Amino acid sequence: MSSLPTNCSKCSGALVHGFTAELTGGPPMVGFWVEGEPKKAWFGLRLPKQKEWIPIATLRCSVCGYIESYARPEFAAK
Repeated sequence: MSSLPTNCSKCSGALVHGFTAELTGGPPMVGFWVEGEPKKAWFGLRLPKQKEWIPIATLRCSVCGYIESYARPEFAAK
């Protein structure tokens, strides 16, 4: 994860690593990026196989609050 930026592109403040939590009635999960357009299903969205989902890490500026998100496999919950 060392290739992620460490300073905000807006104000040069320090970026703090975090994640966006998905709260959908089950246990909290890390948000995922899924390629393509969302397709409706009778129960929500039709999704491809989970192995094709890429977890999202979010960096937040400690000064101005600006948020940057990055999707990479290594951001999966451990």
